[in-house]
Amino acid sequence: MTNEDNDTLSFQFGMKVKLNAAVKSANSDSVLDYYLDMIDPTNELHQSHLSTDNNALATQEDDYFKQRVLHIACLYMLIFNRFDEAESPIIDIYRQHVLPILQSGTDEEKRALFTRIKKQIAGSNKNRAALDDLCELVKEIIRQPKHLYGFQGDPYYVHIGLQAGLLTPNVNTMFKHYQFLSPECRENPKQILRYLTISGDRVEGTAFCKLPVEIAFTSVYFQSDSTQDTFQKFTLQYDIDAIDMVPTFFYPRSNKSANRVIQTRFHSMGIFLPYWSTFQDLQEVDKTLKHIKQFAYEWSLSSTLCMSFHLVRKSLPKFNRKTI
Repeated sequence: MTNEDNDTLSFQFGMKVKLNAAVKSANSDSVLDYYLDMIDPTNELHQSHLSTDNNALATQEDDYFKQRVLHIACLYMLIFNRFDEAESPIIDIYRQHVLPILQSGTDEEKRALFTRIKKQIAGSNKNRAALDDLCELVKEIIRQPKHLYGFQGDPYYVHIGLQAGLLTPNVNTMFKHYQFLSPECRENPKQILRYLTISGDRVEGTAFCKLPVEIAFTSVYFQSDSTQDTFQKFTLQYDIDAIDMVPTFFYPRSNKSANRVIQTRFHSMGIFLPYWSTFQDLQEVDKTLKHIKQFAYEWSLSSTLCMSFHLVRKSLPKFNRKTI
């Protein structure tokens, strides 16, 4: 959104908090089940993310998915085990029984490890109960007024930097072929995120551009029925059955093409009112005066037309719309 009055540019991003709801696109009952299926090597969801192609881009996507699976598996293991027992030595278990397999185990041992992690987490009712409690806590925090938790508090200011690695290192390629981004960013736009930094007001030698931004959070709530499949629908219609209407068209008098089309094709379809789209008084050198006079002209024209139609409508006799 651009505000021309104070020369500001704002971007609005939406963040949807899933809160362990169902993932209908994958037929999963909850977000937890969705990610547990993702780390399970025997699951169809896991296998669908692995490509059968051998090109460089497919290999890169596979490596990214494997890293994601590893992160989720380790994160879930470390977090959900602590829901069962507050004093559980999970860090020692991870170092002794998990990390060695990840570092030097066979593919079969790694698959078996991920399968065990899934079964252990999915089979624990305490984990699911704790997750439900956490979701309710997050809802309460989001819905609280900003003066209590500060979630929707005052905006804060940061600087977004663009690192030089984002650009192609070849100047000739940049100006002759108009390829400004590095090859990896052109092939995979997600790689651009690697070259964005958020920092304070300081100079970085690796950045070629810094943008000062103001960040603020506001809440927008939607109500949905989680018990059944619901889809958002939108319909629009004009409620004009009880309104007497006079078809009216406006067109610029100075437009010769519009005059010709109206006279040859639409002259009998309604009332046509020409207006002056430009006149000499609007051609001011001073842009401020031009905007003021243009607003005064358009406002006066609109007000006059509204009053005129109101008087015309009152003077028209009642008629049956079906005879039109």
